[in-house]
Amino acid sequence: MIQSVKNIKVERGLVRSVITDKDTYEIGFLVNGAGNGTKKIAQMASIDLPVQNFRHQIAVSEPLEDFLNPMVVKGELYFTQTHRGRVIGGTDMNESPTDSISTSIDFLEKFATEVVKTIPQLSSIKIMRQWTGSYVVTPDHHPIIGPSEISNFILGCGYSGHGFMLGPIVGKLLASYIIDGKMFLPEADNLTIKRFKEGKLIQEKAVIG
Repeated sequence: MIQSVKNIKVERGLVRSVITDKDTYEIGFLVNGAGNGTKKIAQMASIDLPVQNFRHQIAVSEPLEDFLNPMVVKGELYFTQTHRGRVIGGTDMNESPTDSISTSIDFLEKFATEVVKTIPQLSSIKIMRQWTGSYVVTPDHHPIIGPSEISNFILGCGYSGHGFMLGPIVGKLLASYIIDGKMFLPEADNLTIKRFKEGKLIQEKAVIG
């Protein structure tokens, strides 16, 4: 059953309960992994996270014969071919931060134009689907994981487009923090929220899209 979080109750420096549109839950730990709702959830606990939501769109073609193995990256354009033969990819629209996840014809026109300039033979293929999601982006394009200024309010957010890849290991790291009081990989401490206050950002130079 899907529930919407309406408020977070903090008492004596700890999160005590989460209030949804259906019920109130007393909690020991709260993990903020709310995707494009991450910043709003944190604000309910009076925490200001340095994240912004950016709309990213993807398009996928009809199946084609296998012809493309690597991912093609050219400027703001990126695309590859799936094992089922579909060409899938996107391009950066250079938009301002937004919570919108609506699709746009402007994206489709830009993506199609850039693909055809790169591989003219693809000019006649059919686009089958188009969809949108949010990149929850931090200033250095790395996630925020681990404790916050409220010790039982745990962060697993700001993946900057890498959430599917990083999600499994982040889950293990946060579980170890909740159980043992520390993340089992010492290097993960470099990704806590305190790096922003300390000016120890880890700039990601290989950002695509």
